Amino acid sequence: MSDEIALGYSGGYRAPCVRSPREAVHTDLTLTPVGGMAWSPDGTELALSASGMFGTLEMGVITLADCSWRVLTDTGPQGLSWSPDGTEIAVDDKVVSANDGQVVRDFGHGGSHPSWHPDGDLIAFTAPDGIRVVAADSGAPDPGQLLIPGGHRPSWSPDGTRIAYGTGLRAAHAAADGSGEVLLPEMFSYPDQVGWSPDGQRLTFVGSVDHPEAGEILGGACVTVTLDGELDQMPLSSQCNGMALRPPHEPDPTPDMTLVYLYRKNDLAAPPSWHNSGNQTLWHVELGHAWPATPDPSLLPPEACGPGWAVQIDWTTNLARHHVPHQISRERSTNILGWGTVVQAARHHSLEYLVDVPDCP
Repeated sequence: MSDEIALGYSGGYRAPCVRSPREAVHTDLTLTPVGGMAWSPDGTELALSASGMFGTLEMGVITLADCSWRVLTDTGPQGLSWSPDGTEIAVDDKVVSANDGQVVRDFGHGGSHPSWHPDGDLIAFTAPDGIRVVAADSGAPDPGQLLIPGGHRPSWSPDGTRIAYGTGLRAAHAAADGSGEVLLPEMFSYPDQVGWSPDGQRLTFVGSVDHPEAGEILGGACVTVTLDGELDQMPLSSQCNGMALRPPHEPDPTPDMTLVYLYRKNDLAAPPSWHNSGNQTLWHVELGHAWPATPDPSLLPPEACGPGWAVQIDWTTNLARHHVPHQISRERSTNILGWGTVVQAARHHSLEYLVDVPDCP
């Protein structure tokens, strides 16, 4: 999974740092995307909403630099959009603080799926009669101005000169004033979450594709298309709930880290070592280099009980936090971190060296 695209699918999300708040690792979770996702304008944070993330329907923000979470709302909004300065997020018919989720403004129009204009002055949203726009700093209540009758789920282009949306069973885009509508070909239907690539040269959406090469209609596909309707990419051909392409961003920070990987020894009687390591699972991440590391024993997986367990402790550099692999397999040579380029030092210990290992039930 590339860190330049976040995907929602039937089983949850594939996105940088997606993890349970009860775990110290990032992984694909069994979550249900319910209200979309959106990158911050600088590409350093990802807002998303899901059912099951924290046991309820909520929206949170991931900071990629340290894979930390913060919860903003205790409801799952239908659509969300960051302000151009990254300080606020439009959710449904409200604007909330991107820092703590406090409601900044409530427009009171009852709309959904907002899109913040890149100039910062307007918010477009889905109303019962079509796409309306309201001043971003307007007070409540404000029904806004009808821009595109019958349109839904709008998205402004990165330069603000056009707007993409769904209309009937088709995806479309038009000038910022709603004129000059361009309909995508009928091979794309039931569009949902129509959006833009960061360069403004492609449209993204979730929908059905009557794919000529596949010889069938692919439902629930994540696709990108050119502005004149040529199929560009299909990151997911089915079961897609949404996608968000990461905007241009500064290089991701690569702090010094101490990574602790848990594994079961292949030969239980032999000492811990790389050559005696079964599949490794990330257990703990600590910023900076430390001997010994200080993982939380309460985060041990249930199967880590009794004798035969060990850890590999790696000192890393030149590695972004959200690139840290969750699973490493020596046998299959997958996700192995480069010695000397990424891993600066490493040690193997029995698990008992770090924590009291519980007896197996």
